[in-house]
Amino acid sequence: FGMAWTPDGRIVYASMAGGSWDIWITNANGSNQRKLADVNADSFPIISPDGRYVVFKSQRGEDTSHLYRMEMDGGSPRQLTSSNDHAASFSPDGQWVIYSANDGKHLEALWKVSIDAGTPVRLTDYKSQWPDVSPDGRLIVCDFLDEGTSHPQWRVVCRLMVARLSKFSIYRPKLRTESTGPVMGARCFMWTLARASPTSGGYRSMAGKLCRSPTLSLK
Repeated sequence: FGMAWTPDGRIVYASMAGGSWDIWITNANGSNQRKLADVNADSFPIISPDGRYVVFKSQRGEDTSHLYRMEMDGGSPRQLTSSNDHAASFSPDGQWVIYSANDGKHLEALWKVSIDAGTPVRLTDYKSQWPDVSPDGRLIVCDFLDEGTSHPQWRVVCRLMVARLSKFSIYRPKLRTESTGPVMGARCFMWTLARASPTSGGYRSMAGKLCRSPTLSLK
């Protein structure tokens, strides 16, 4: 699962085209598809702002998943985390990876870790996941489990990335209505990578068995 744009306009995605989940890269028009890493159970790639690194979730033969970093050419993989980790997002300066992790007590929380690895830093003390960092690097928007209601439910909040956390009511947006660029999406049952124009509505498949998590071009 998962896909992301590179700064130079290519698409990195997770695919089962080779029989297992691996990280691939392709041009925006679907040409020159190639595998970046040949390791089973790789998914949810994100790209560093400078385009140097891919960070992704991988099980690598274990029961739990960890976050790994590798060069854009597929070389020099390095493990960044050691918990049950997923749903990562880069800080704008590319120095931090913010992610969701299970601390062994079935509690989802947000953490951050340096792109060069090191000791992770916990950011939240409540059930929270799917972080996204603001362009200035000061805020994180995420889902959190509101257990203070009669029916616990996931809500969306925005929080400061530093220790002095401050709550806001804000939605985690992925769509700009003024965008005229291609929409990346997936069809039900047979997942595939496709491109569609928000203005014309045209739809074109770009690759084989891929992921779900859609995202958008803002050009």
